[in-house]
Amino acid sequence: MNDTPRPPVTLTRQQLYDRIWSVSAVQLAKELGVSDVAISKACKRHQIPKPPLGYWAKLAAGKAPPRPALPVLVDPKLQSVTFSPPPPRIKRPPDPGDVAAPSPDGPEFRSSELIDLLSRISNSELSWEVPGSLRKPDPAVASTLEGLRRCSKESRYVRPGEADLLYPSSQRSDVPLLDVRVSNATVERAARLAQGILDAALAVGFELGQHRDQYRSHFYMELFHHKVQFGIRELTTREPRVPTAKELADEAKYSFSKPPKWDHQPNGMLRVNLYAHEWRHGFAECADGKVRRVEQMVREIVMVMLAEVDRHLVRQREERERQRQAFAEADARRREEERRKAEQQRVDDLVAQVERWELAKRIRRYRRAAVRAALEQGTPMEAGGPVSRWLCWVDEVADRFDPLVRPPEPDQ
Repeated sequence: MNDTPRPPVTLTRQQLYDRIWSVSAVQLAKELGVSDVAISKACKRHQIPKPPLGYWAKLAAGKAPPRPALPVLVDPKLQSVTFSPPPPRIKRPPDPGDVAAPSPDGPEFRSSELIDLLSRISNSELSWEVPGSLRKPDPAVASTLEGLRRCSKESRYVRPGEADLLYPSSQRSDVPLLDVRVSNATVERAARLAQGILDAALAVGFELGQHRDQYRSHFYMELFHHKVQFGIRELTTREPRVPTAKELADEAKYSFSKPPKWDHQPNGMLRVNLYAHEWRHGFAECADGKVRRVEQMVREIVMVMLAEVDRHLVRQREERERQRQAFAEADARRREEERRKAEQQRVDDLVAQVERWELAKRIRRYRRAAVRAALEQGTPMEAGGPVSRWLCWVDEVADRFDPLVRPPEPDQ
């Protein structure tokens, strides 16, 4: 791709009018290096009529409408149109600390744990094949296979129109069973597929576990404290259903009785659903196709599970970073609030000191006025007399209020 920016193109109104009626807007946009929306806006701004919708099809059929005349404009600024192609997009190389380099052996991982694990998987020789027979099945696979066989022998009620799919059942609630729903014809194949997926998952580092609720024990796989599960389903084919005589009679007799419109028959094709254990949220699925069967996709299935674990680790890392930032911001707000309260306390103390200083000055001014009044009235003011004792007491009160007599210590 040529990354050299294209120079701007300037056309007169007449030239743009001739071009827009000669070729389509999409073709003209490619010639000028802009979008067809930019051409439409330019025609509207410069009052240049455009071909109506369906004009080129009518032109090919020989039924095109006449071309309208170009209006006359006096404004010299609208006599020419300049199209400036956008600069070419330059793809920024990924940050080595953010995204891992693409690997031919699997998807791109962002967490350091999965990057190291992928390198170990690439350097080791792992078998991604599904076993041809179950010689030493995993206990979960063995219990699931036994439950499917038990379910196939039991008399079960299948609603009209629904597919006759088996699901494993056990008489013990502490036995972990896989999430498998298949027909009787594909029980063995589903068990071998489950064993192949478990073997590959254990080889890359997953650990098997089980979680028990009030109904049954659930099976899961765990890696770096993230749990994933897989389920196997047999696909069905929908066919129009022919209602039976009893269904037609019930429909005629009861208004609420409606026979199903379709019959769902198992077609032997399997699908593997992958979902998170905690929320039962499905994140991927693989199914039989025209070229490959799902047994040939074990490696892709395991890599998708690893990618989900990688997303979980990245989300955890981002969540920890958000929490750290939130705590830092909250601590900064707390420190700022403490600083503001301390400053406000200093201001309040200063105002209180000024008020006490003003009160001390008023008391001393009142003392001087009292001395003048006593002298004017001839009141005796001998030492030790009542007036002298009162004046000493007034001085003590003024000193107690005056912060300058005993100034407060400054805050450190």
